[in-house]
Amino acid sequence: DHVGKVSGLTLDSKPFDFGCGGFAKIPAVRSMCLPRELEFPKEAGRVAYLGTNLPSETDVDWTAPPEQLIRNDCPLILCIFGATGLTDPSEYCWLLSTATKLANSFADHIVGAVIPGINQSDSQRLTAGVKNLSLYSWVPLWETLSMRQAPTVLVTTPGVGALREAAAAGTPIVAIPRRLDQFGAAARIEYFGLGRCLVSQDLPDATSVAESVARCLGDKPIRARCFEFKRKISSHNGLQSLQRFLES
Repeated sequence: DHVGKVSGLTLDSKPFDFGCGGFAKIPAVRSMCLPRELEFPKEAGRVAYLGTNLPSETDVDWTAPPEQLIRNDCPLILCIFGATGLTDPSEYCWLLSTATKLANSFADHIVGAVIPGINQSDSQRLTAGVKNLSLYSWVPLWETLSMRQAPTVLVTTPGVGALREAAAAGTPIVAIPRRLDQFGAAARIEYFGLGRCLVSQDLPDATSVAESVARCLGDKPIRARCFEFKRKISSHNGLQSLQRFLES
């Protein structure tokens, strides 16, 4: 029901209520993906949640993010669409155009966008004249968001993983779902008030994205809810949950 309300599209909600299809009822899979705080009311108690399983700076699987993205002297708008978010070259042209619009609209912000496979020379050429825009071939999302202190907004096609990492970092999301579990994740963002959702058959225009980013940056209730979710998720003791799960 929540997915249908947020999408406005004619969709069979079952594939999108969690996004794992036939795996949706397997606790071990669900526990890795969905913090209890992000469950819809009717899901309460169905998930054996064992913690975020996200690394800290002392863990061997921690990847240091680009220095530019963790500067805390100005806000960050980070555009990451994942492996299934954008698939066509024309869609990445849209991303570049949208990121440029965001950089021009928020001149005192850092804007970062991920375009898989882009090299340094192309990045410099495509961002010439836009000093606050940087392009990357890949960015460690959790590490970047978790190290931020200044205001941050994530613009993304939100899979369950991106939703989990943004919620754990207290980062508002501008959700632009396109396929798979992204509609279910976007429905949760809308339901819990953790950002803004832009849902349509086509990719939204850059002005609409910029307006949603401005709302996430300036809306104190959104920011307060994101902070509260971060607090609740970070206070969860995964080891105790794992012990109860193994003993049950």
